[in-house]
Amino acid sequence: MSDENESAPAPERRDPVTPPPARGSGGITRWPLIAAAALLVAGATALYFIMRPPPPAPVDPALTAARIRALAGNGLLEGPDAKFSWSREPRADVYRIEVYDASSRLLAAAVLRDTSIAASALLPDSAHAGVWRVVPVSKGGTELPPTPSTKFVRL
Repeated sequence: MSDENESAPAPERRDPVTPPPARGSGGITRWPLIAAAALLVAGATALYFIMRPPPPAPVDPALTAARIRALAGNGLLEGPDAKFSWSREPRADVYRIEVYDASSRLLAAAVLRDTSIAASALLPDSAHAGVWRVVPVSKGGTELPPTPSTKFVRL
């Protein structure tokens, strides 16, 4: 009996065959990365349209020197010969002119005996608009009532 068992061939041992892994399993899938990239692009595009500044207002062609002159009245300082001028005060010995910007900061001041001064001699180049007034000062150094503040615009 032992001879029979020995002569029969032994069954073959096979290694179990493992199928290849299914696609997308066992590794990082690409679709979350693609979705994240698409969300980033969409968010950046939305922020661009939300956060960009509004377009500048169109320039009004009717805003000419004549219109500025009408808006500024006598306070328009146009050209190199533009002057600040005021009426003489009989009790005044000298006049102190004070020029302020639109934020009420003193831009320039001068003490004069005359009743006018060239704007170019008094104002810095950066001054384009503001108010000015004149304070008359008597011989004894007493300040007299100042003139009303007058707006100016320099072209």
